[in-house]
Amino acid sequence: MSTPLFDEGFALSPLASLGSDQPFALVAHKRSRETEPAPETAHLPFVERGVLTVGSGVAELDGAPVRIREVVLESSDIAWGQGGFGPSFNVHSARVVLRAEDQSELCVAERIARSKEEAEAELSELAELLRGRLLGAAGGDKTVASPAPPRFSFAREGDVVVLRDYENVGPRSRTTRFWVMSALLLLGAGGAVMLTLQAHGAQVPLTTVLGYVVLSAVLLVGSFAMSQIAAHAAKYKANNTPLAWFGDDRVVVQPWLSRAGHVDRRPEGRLGAAVVTAELDEVVVIEREGLHAVTLTGPHGAIEVALTPKRAEAEQLARTVSLLLERVASPKKRAPSAARRKMNTAQVAP
Repeated sequence: MSTPLFDEGFALSPLASLGSDQPFALVAHKRSRETEPAPETAHLPFVERGVLTVGSGVAELDGAPVRIREVVLESSDIAWGQGGFGPSFNVHSARVVLRAEDQSELCVAERIARSKEEAEAELSELAELLRGRLLGAAGGDKTVASPAPPRFSFAREGDVVVLRDYENVGPRSRTTRFWVMSALLLLGAGGAVMLTLQAHGAQVPLTTVLGYVVLSAVLLVGSFAMSQIAAHAAKYKANNTPLAWFGDDRVVVQPWLSRAGHVDRRPEGRLGAAVVTAELDEVVVIEREGLHAVTLTGPHGAIEVALTPKRAEAEQLARTVSLLLERVASPKKRAPSAARRKMNTAQVAP
């Protein structure tokens, strides 16, 4: 029995494939109680995720039973262009939200569109299906095992959509490497100190002794620097890494983030300033060294968004990124002639 896994509403699997009694699973994001960034920071609220399995009158979140009391199709307006970055415009968001008896809320699907009616229409079928399964049926037994969630996940955080990689714990994954480098540099510094003492006792030229002193100092400083980097990397607490955010007619790849994994909303990242959607040509999948890179192409060159060994996963991710770029683009701007081609997913030979 197949178990469709929905992609948070940005790239829904066909609902027609679901039979009337067929169980299925959805990626569910727990709504954050923090709706706005704290006044002293630009970081957006973090969103936790899980896998919701749905049967007939029963649901489980990550294997634990959850009782749903209401299925709501929410709508809201998103105002963009308010910070002086291009003309202002509004888009509309629709969310399928499950309200549980323990007062928690789970967002299982979302769409961004030009109108409220368009956004709601794209999710109304899923909302009705969930109402029928969870509210209109008697309680039953668990009918499907909770599948592993996908590696990459999209969710709206604040007013932008964030792409996260849940198999990458960011700088924390390199902590051991930094500590090893620090230890090796410290050993080298100790060896350089020994050479300094031997040279001084052997009455070698002063320039040689000074050279050993300088080498010892450089290695000690390097060891200290690596230890500080390792300590800082170990403080990263999130179980994933944000790869990019999309919104306000632009995309930021490798955004700045906090130690808790919160994304910085400023229009710049570790690779530089945000890129306007009109300056992007295509979303392509490029194969190199056995891996598949989801890449943005345009006048600024190739910008790699994500890397995965699975071709199908990269192609699905590229389709979702392409869809998002179309949905977050400003309707009041004309793309340059070089970028007027439709942003469709293409595959490029290595």
